[in-house]
Amino acid sequence: MKILEKDLVIISKLGGREENQDAALAYKGKQGTLLIVCDGAGGYNGGSYASRFVTNYLINSFQNFDGKSDIKEYLITNILSCNIELLDISSSNNELTGMKTTLSMVYVFGNKGISFHVGDSRVYQIRDERIIFRTKDHSYVQDLIDKKEITEKQAINHPKSNVINRALGASTKLEIEISDLQIKRNDIICLTTDGVHGLISDNRIMSIFAKEKTLASIGENITDICDSEGIKQKQSRHDNLTLLLYSIEFKKPSFFNIRKNQILMLSGFLIFIVAFYQIGQRYNIYSFGKGLKKSTEINDTIKDLSNEDSTNISNIDSLDSIK
Repeated sequence: MKILEKDLVIISKLGGREENQDAALAYKGKQGTLLIVCDGAGGYNGGSYASRFVTNYLINSFQNFDGKSDIKEYLITNILSCNIELLDISSSNNELTGMKTTLSMVYVFGNKGISFHVGDSRVYQIRDERIIFRTKDHSYVQDLIDKKEITEKQAINHPKSNVINRALGASTKLEIEISDLQIKRNDIICLTTDGVHGLISDNRIMSIFAKEKTLASIGENITDICDSEGIKQKQSRHDNLTLLLYSIEFKKPSFFNIRKNQILMLSGFLIFIVAFYQIGQRYNIYSFGKGLKKSTEINDTIKDLSNEDSTNISNIDSLDSIK
């Protein structure tokens, strides 16, 4: 799967597996943008079904949002409802028993963002080639890192690196990690499954951001390097890898836009003046010599008429109107 747009990039690769159990979707609408990445688990069909079910369920629910209720509560309710439905499907279908999935989801509207996180997929907020926000994995190895029993580098090849503590479809009690984000122009939201950040470090990811100029080249470079590292580190048995990048671009009034409107108005006014002057020249409206002569003739006429009797006063009134 590959989507390469100016402000949105989604790349999902098989890695060294027989089936891609990752899923990623994005929806841009009037009520905001919703970005989702999921990493499924549970049997040959279960993992892919779970990740695709969750992404589609949450995107479809978001499309029905009318903007009248609180968006955070609305999305939380949708995630909890989705979890219950996933559990119901799992319990009623033997082939899908035990399926579950991670969830990394970000809602963006204007300068506000909300991150919703369950499992070991990640949300990054990147500004000026620096990570200013990153979710913490809900996993066995992250617990070991927090206890300082292992380092992040050691966690990459840990035998239990794929064991997660939270997932949709695991239990009716779902704990969601929710974070409010302050968004600025040119921020980049990055969502990854552990097939990406489990193979290359954050520092290496940031070095690619610093080197590449477009979202597409960043996304393709990161996923290509992950594939190469998977072949080297995991003997081509590396996990599916999925990356979603979204660049924030506001369409709001700016100093440039205001100046641009003023320039357009001034240009229109100047065009009008030039056109009016050209018409005046064509019909001698603005011939100063003739205008002075005409004014002198009128004054002379008034003087002549002032010597006549009062019966000609009405003619003077009409000449005043000419002036």
